[in-house]
Amino acid sequence: MRIFKESLAEKQITCSRLYTNPTIFNNIVWSGTAEGDTAYYFGQYGFNDRVPKVNRISIIPKNHHLLNHIPENDRALKFLRWFSDGYFNVIPHRGDTLQVNDLRFGLMGDSLRGKNYVFPILLFKNEKGAWDIKPDNRNQEHLDENKHSFGELWERVKGD
Repeated sequence: MRIFKESLAEKQITCSRLYTNPTIFNNIVWSGTAEGDTAYYFGQYGFNDRVPKVNRISIIPKNHHLLNHIPENDRALKFLRWFSDGYFNVIPHRGDTLQVNDLRFGLMGDSLRGKNYVFPILLFKNEKGAWDIKPDNRNQEHLDENKHSFGELWERVKGD
């Protein structure tokens, strides 16, 4: 966590909280997600990195305003906030459907590229007109981008 805090301070990024954890399938490369007022700041640090700092920090807009039309006490929205511990961003998907990305799981690479979120969840109106959710990490569009990003992550784990 110290390396993430120092890297954020060096780039003059202030945050209200910071979440760090190992990236998927390894303990060598770690990701950090820092919460700012309107965005999250995401970066990765690997034990094989030559310099002990986060070199690339991606800015991920929160876009929480896209949820303003959903009642605060809605069951699906309350679940998403609880499940993600509040570390989530929102992007439009299709029509009225929104993609909510749990940022505790971060990105498949060390930068935001396409739709390389590890754990996207769709928030949509079901056939009864109620807001509902379903995971979207098996979508072919995500899989293609994640294959590329995972390859980069694996090279980093190996120290290449």
